[in-house]
Amino acid sequence: AYANSAGEAELFEVVKNSALEELPVLLEKVCQAFQAGSQVDVERHAHTLKGVARVVAAVKTIDVVERFQAAIQGSQLPKGEVALGELSEAVTELVSVLQAGRADY
Repeated sequence: AYANSAGEAELFEVVKNSALEELPVLLEKVCQAFQAGSQVDVERHAHTLKGVARVVAAVKTIDVVERFQAAIQGSQLPKGEVALGELSEAVTELVSVLQAGRADY
């Protein structure tokens, strides 16, 4: 993630803090849309969440989002329940890593 900010510590902090704000909100939106059965909203929020993960180079989280997206593709929300749990765990772990300031994730 630090490399994505061109080695600029100040820029990295801005990006990291933005991700820390956005990730929990987006995860909550994915969960709410999933519970409401809104395929379109689930897909939209998951896509945005993946973008935030990409900005901080969170490869593990990106992979989990992609598996979640594959599970729900084609109006298959019920198949995404297990993947949603994995997504929640991955985002929680990513937030912890960012809060700790680790650059090796």
